[in-house]
Order: sequence, then C-alpha cells, then structure tokens
Amino acid sequence: MGMRVALCLSGQPRTWRHCIDSLYRFVARHEVTTFLHLWDEVPEEERSEVLAAYQPAAHLVTARPPFAAEKRRMAERWHYRPPFSIFDMFHAVQQVLTLALGHKGADGKAAPFDAIIRVRYDSRFDDTLPDDWFRTPGLITPDSWSPPAGYNDQFAFGRPPFMRLYAAFATWLPRGMEGHERPVFQPEVVLRHYLDRVAMVPVRQAPLRITLLREGQEDVPFDKLTDLPMVHAQKAAAWKQYAVEGLPPELVEKLDFSHYAEAPLVVDQQLEALLAPMGEEAQHALLRSPWAERIVAVDSFLAAQVSQRSGNGTLTGEEYERLRLLCAGLIYRMPRDSMMDPDSAILHVLSCNVVDATRVSEWLNVVGDPGRAALQRRLTRLTILAAAIAHADPFEQDFRLGWRLN
Repeated sequence: MGMRVALCLSGQPRTWRHCIDSLYRFVARHEVTTFLHLWDEVPEEERSEVLAAYQPAAHLVTARPPFAAEKRRMAERWHYRPPFSIFDMFHAVQQVLTLALGHKGADGKAAPFDAIIRVRYDSRFDDTLPDDWFRTPGLITPDSWSPPAGYNDQFAFGRPPFMRLYAAFATWLPRGMEGHERPVFQPEVVLRHYLDRVAMVPVRQAPLRITLLREGQEDVPFDKLTDLPMVHAQKAAAWKQYAVEGLPPELVEKLDFSHYAEAPLVVDQQLEALLAPMGEEAQHALLRSPWAERIVAVDSFLAAQVSQRSGNGTLTGEEYERLRLLCAGLIYRMPRDSMMDPDSAILHVLSCNVVDATRVSEWLNVVGDPGRAALQRRLTRLTILAAAIAHADPFEQDFRLGWRLN
C-alpha cells in the first residue's frame, strides 16, 4: 500500500517540462498531493501551463522579497561571491512547505501526510522512492552536490515535524548566518550547521539518482548529464549585478565575483547575440544537422565572424584565438554527440576547451593514420577552419581559458 506524500516544488520552473514525468515516476507507488510556489515574475502563460501540468492541491504566486538588509550584511561579512539568492530560494521553500503543512482535507481536518518532499522544478530523477525512507527518523538528503561539510540544499525528504524544522531555516538564516566562521559562505555548509546544531534534526545522506537538468540539456540521457560551469558563472554575474545596483560603491569594490567560466560566459552571450537574428532552419544547420553538413555551415559562420587581415590568407594570432573561443562556444551549444568523426574532429580540435581537444586526441589514437588522412581530406571543403588548422598545431595551444566542461 502506498504512503501519503506531500510533494512541494519551488524555485524557477526552467526545465520543468522535461522533469515532471521523472518526478511522478519517482513517487508513482504512493498517494501524492502536490503543492507549488511560483514567483510572480514567471510569465502568466507559463504559470498556467505549470498549474495545468501539476494539478496542485494548492499553490502560491508571490513577489520576490528584496531581502536588502540581509544581502547587505552578507556582503559586508563575506567578500568572495556572496550567494545572495539563498534568501530567495529558502523563502520560497518555506512558503510551499508551510502551504503543505497547513493543508486541510475535504473534512476540514489537517491532511495526515506520512512524508513531505521538497524538490526543485528542474530536478530530473532516475530512481523510485525507497520504502525504507518512510521508516527513517529525521530527514533524508541526497549524498551528492554538496561539499564534505555540507548537506545537499536542493532536495529533502522527511516526516512533517522534521520538514517543519527544515522550513524554519529561512527564518533562522538572516540572524544565524552571522555564526558562519568560514571565509567563503557556502549555503550547504550553513544548512548543515542549522540542521545539526540548531534544529538538531537527524539527517541521513542517502544515494539518490537525481540531478539538475540545465537548459540546453533537455535531450541528454540521465547518465550523460553533468553540471555546467557556465551556469555558476551566470549566477555569479547575477549576484554581481545585484551588488552593483543595490549596494554602496565602496562595498562593491571589496567584492569578488570572479569565476573560472567567465570567459566562456562572455563568448556564449556573444554567440546568443549572433544567433538570435538567424532563422530556426539556419540555427539547426549550424548546431544540429549531420556533421558533414554542419561543419560547412560552421565554416561559413566563422568566416563571417573572423576576418583574415593578412595578405596571404593566414590568420593573425588575435583572430586565431577568437576563432578558438567561438569553436568552444559553438560546441557548448551543440548536442553532446557520443561519436567522433573527421568532420566533428575538425571543430573539436580547434576548440580552446581542453575537454574537446582531448576527445579528438583519444579518437586519433583509435583511428590512427586513416583517421588523420580523412580529416585532411575534409579540410579541402573548408576555408577559415582549414586556415586555422594550418596556422598552428592545435595540440600545442594554451587551454587555460576557463572551459572545464565534462
């Protein structure tokens, strides 16, 4: 017989359309009641789609509180990448958990849930809810996505009394964060401090096949999903923007929002501006068509972006590095193909991302001279990419540009 489970979702919807099925498969054997929190900044049309898809027993749509005083105190205490969004995130968590905890059935009595689950909209599962979790006292969090001294802060499972304490983290955080003694503020570590030492809730870190599905990864199989550094660079950029717009200039000068993926983020933003005017068909040809066609489209695109100012048709050093950045940016936006061939090898070997160049190196070790010969033959159809291959040995270049994608 299934258990009575309250399923509580909060955060930005993002890739929810590609995660909802795996979420309900995760809890399929149980009697599930769903509760949602959404920010009012989510477009009304998408909010309607979310509500129609999840069919919640209750939901909240609220404005995002400014938390101005709290964020300023955080910036004054921690200068390296203060994660301002933690206040927003756990406020939303508290809102939806409180909604579930106060829910009453048709008879007007409080709904007797056996367990409550807190989860993000963009969480993808490849698992089912273990039966023994219902017999475990305290809370359960995944044994992934957290530093050694922290607890995963994106999923939690527990009986209602323990989840009430979990929800109270949002109330404790503004004053409790002052006791965090580390030089860098890590939300997972602060959450663990609260649960272990303040709420004194037993927490079990359990194996769970769950991961965040980032935008652009919708078609990637579960086992191929990896976290993307640029996502974290984007968060750092958003925190920096908040600081610049909302904090005193003398405080902003002390803050450091640097991230090793800053260069890729800038390139990706530039590519977004270049690709936006292109039609859907042209974008598909550039990013998703078969490699024999795609490499020609890429060559034409790059030739339009990178000029050749020298008289003999070769690239200057600056142009060559610009092309390598664009190659890495294009690959980042393409499906993560499992197979390498001579056409895809041309683009990958010119990427400034060491992961891409390593894939080519491994492929060449397998295919040997016939593969190298095939690659050379493919170059005869190309212009700017052929010039780049001739410009310098790709394997002797500097890859320390922040691209560290798996």
